[in-house]
Amino acid sequence: FYGPPPAQHANPWEGQAYPVAMGIGLVHRQRFGKLDFSGSLNAVNDDGYRIGEPSRRYRANVNLKYHLAKGWVVGLNASNLIDSTRLYTFWADSSNAYVPAATTTNAQLNYRRFIDPYLEYTGKKTKHSLRNRFYRSHTNFNNEDFGQGDMHFTEYQFQHHLVQQNELRTVLN
Repeated sequence: FYGPPPAQHANPWEGQAYPVAMGIGLVHRQRFGKLDFSGSLNAVNDDGYRIGEPSRRYRANVNLKYHLAKGWVVGLNASNLIDSTRLYTFWADSSNAYVPAATTTNAQLNYRRFIDPYLEYTGKKTKHSLRNRFYRSHTNFNNEDFGQGDMHFTEYQFQHHLVQQNELRTVLN
């Protein structure tokens, strides 16, 4: 629950219920032989602490990891977010910071999506990791203007342990 604004601002909810933010999340994890699965769903309904700025967010995530052979793992992580909100730029006046000025409220519909495939090999003293990301961000303002951005990312990491912990204990003793 959002509470009343500071005393120097008018209370637009006087005599009414204050705005509320609430949500629900579901998560499931399970192993199917060599396949690890986890998935989640999340929904948030936020009335916002300023008049006319509600937000509705829905997110789904999936994580898959398959154990190919000793030390070898291939996986895929994916997420999808849909966010519907309204934002305003200017207050009605200096004592009404929680109320928008006329015609300054803008509706937005946002999508954020990514897919992350990866491959890893872990040996006795080494680890090789190849990770990728395909990300898309799409924002629609008032069903007229929109912005979209795509990102593609690939990284390779190599790790080598020079001394293992039990060897380090022997050296230190």
